[in-house]
Amino acid sequence: MSALNSISRPFTLLAAMAAITLLSAPATASNPGLLEEVIYEFNEDLYLPGSPQVIADLGIGPARLVELTWEDVVIETYNNIGVPNWANEAWMGFRAVDSAGTAFDVLTQPFPDTFESGVVGPTSGSLAVDLLELFSDAEGTVDLLVASNWDDGSGQPAGAFLSGRLILRYQSLVPAPGTLALVGLCLIARRRRR
Repeated sequence: MSALNSISRPFTLLAAMAAITLLSAPATASNPGLLEEVIYEFNEDLYLPGSPQVIADLGIGPARLVELTWEDVVIETYNNIGVPNWANEAWMGFRAVDSAGTAFDVLTQPFPDTFESGVVGPTSGSLAVDLLELFSDAEGTVDLLVASNWDDGSGQPAGAFLSGRLILRYQSLVPAPGTLALVGLCLIARRRRR
């Protein structure tokens, strides 16, 4: 074994440990109290009965989710079999992950007490999710979801989100400072050996 290999091996091991620590260390909010947001504009997005359908993947990077807000949402429910779908059967929300990395769906009814069909809305509201400790997934994305909780048996869409906005507020995350310091030291040590 050459002298160079025996000297660089501890630094390679230290760099590998730093990388593992960087990937597994808890992250902190980059600007505590400062929220960022991403906006999705509904444009005749169909929703079906059964499991929630993904209508968009929002790339927000590593983030902790704080609030879901909807503004001026208008839906149209369909009458597929002579019995109409109602507005209170429409759901919207998002799929994120918890601190263990397990997928977690958050859904809300924009029209919870509206037993009407056809074009309904607009409505606005918000749902605080900060206490749920939810995060973007490993790729830094959050899926937007729509669904209907009643299946009319037709196999057809229950309706459409015609217009309005979904706003997801979040805090960007950065690796813990100690982890960054360890990676920096490894890079400095590695550079000095060259």
